Amino acid sequence: MLILLHPGTPEPFPNRRDAALSATGQTEVHRACDRMRNVYPDPPRRIVTSPIPRALQSADIVRRCLGMGSVEVVDALDPATTAHEELNGFVKALEASDADTLIVVQNPELQLLVRHFIGWHGQDDGTADTVEIAIPPGTIVGVDLKQRQVAFRTDGELAPGDPAREDISTLPEVDAVGRAACDTDLDLRTPER
Repeated sequence: MLILLHPGTPEPFPNRRDAALSATGQTEVHRACDRMRNVYPDPPRRIVTSPIPRALQSADIVRRCLGMGSVEVVDALDPATTAHEELNGFVKALEASDADTLIVVQNPELQLLVRHFIGWHGQDDGTADTVEIAIPPGTIVGVDLKQRQVAFRTDGELAPGDPAREDISTLPEVDAVGRAACDTDLDLRTPER
């Protein structure tokens, strides 16, 4: 089992990367813990996180709420220092492992991981995918690596038309892609705006 958690909302800060978790963000993470308890009664034993402050704080809340062990900081999940090879190495090791893992990671790395795990690497014509997956803070994403499917659980607001719904596999255009085999490296192309 693999669970991804988008950290809670950060405090307003000029550099969002270095912002601490806000009071709202703490509430979002506590709600995510409640959802995890209900959906995944036997939580993963391993918890890894990005080194950014709000991710570290979110991971610590989850660790305490779910009675998990220590938190492992993974530099490959840091948006400021991540090299393509480091992130791909982390993903390959994760996919080769049988260890149930909870990963606390922010965007854009969260979006990249979700796209990778469902095999969503671009348009049929090979161009970069311009559809962004809006994943609100405090959202948990359950990943079935064998079936290449994901399920989103959130109580956040989603913009109309976003593919991030209660269960992404219910969307026909994503369902077919969600079942595709994915043996490629992460596609780190930035969606065009």
